[in-house]
Amino acid sequence: MLGNELVAQNYAWSVIKRIGLDADCKLSELVIRSADAAMASPSMDKYPYVSAKFQPMPYGYRIRGEYRAKELLIDPLDGCLLIYGDGGATYGDFAVESHDAKIKLGEARGLAEPVAKKYAVGAPMLPATEAPPATKTNELMYVHPNGEMGGIDYGDAEHPARLRLAWVLYYANDDEIWIDAGDGKVLGGKSRTEDEKRYLRHMKSGVWMG
Repeated sequence: MLGNELVAQNYAWSVIKRIGLDADCKLSELVIRSADAAMASPSMDKYPYVSAKFQPMPYGYRIRGEYRAKELLIDPLDGCLLIYGDGGATYGDFAVESHDAKIKLGEARGLAEPVAKKYAVGAPMLPATEAPPATKTNELMYVHPNGEMGGIDYGDAEHPARLRLAWVLYYANDDEIWIDAGDGKVLGGKSRTEDEKRYLRHMKSGVWMG
């Protein structure tokens, strides 16, 4: 029974060591979904679980994405391994391009404010409705600049991918804006509004989005 964080953490480590893990990888994320939380969830998924993610953490910061990541989904009742994921097989390796945090959170939020307004970041999907509020805490994290919201774009084909330390700012609808922690530039992010616009542009052009 993996009922508390310490027990779940130790058990996840014991499982991943049997599977195999790079020497520089650490436990970067641990989520425990209790039986009570699962039953109270509005989704159809009513199962409890323990989710553990192992990944390098250069200079002590997490990486957004699956670069060299290994993930476990464990049944907390009997310890059975339900799912094993190896993100390194898809995302490959990376190189840290910047790791200095010179911009404070308040400054980053100020820089992101006009960007959020311009691109309707966190806006509801339908008029006269409310977008689901952000559930994550703004944090310093490595990102691969993706060009969203007029930001810098390094392209998906880079190998190794260049990662920059950024303030990842969370908004409603699971939207994000990434502000470079070193120079304050916009590095992209994630916006449902922009994703929908891109999808419509591709549909009109006849280009399939994979």
